[in-house]
Amino acid sequence: MGLPRDCGGVIHAVEAMTSQRRTRRFACAFTVALLALCVALTPQSALAWGDEGHRIIARVADRFLDPAVREKIAAMLAADPDNLTARDIASEATWADRYRDSDRNGNRQHYEQTRQ
Repeated sequence: MGLPRDCGGVIHAVEAMTSQRRTRRFACAFTVALLALCVALTPQSALAWGDEGHRIIARVADRFLDPAVREKIAAMLAADPDNLTARDIASEATWADRYRDSDRNGNRQHYEQTRQ
């Protein structure tokens, strides 16, 4: 019992359809990947922490300090002559932003450059 003569044609047609499906799947997957890459590389607005985020992180960090270290930090903050923020660790966590914002049109930056 052999296969009918036209069976080879049917098998060839099935193989061709399978190949077309693979090609379509690849094209679809490639398109989705390309779209995802484009979305990932599109500039987004920064979701910065803001003052609240800085304060929360400072409070969490404060809870992990040894008592002796906490006292030294409190003394340093109390001696700070700057009036941009309050003297507690949570408020001081926003100092760099306050400093930058105090002179938006000037030369102040979010950081200080020092020469060595």
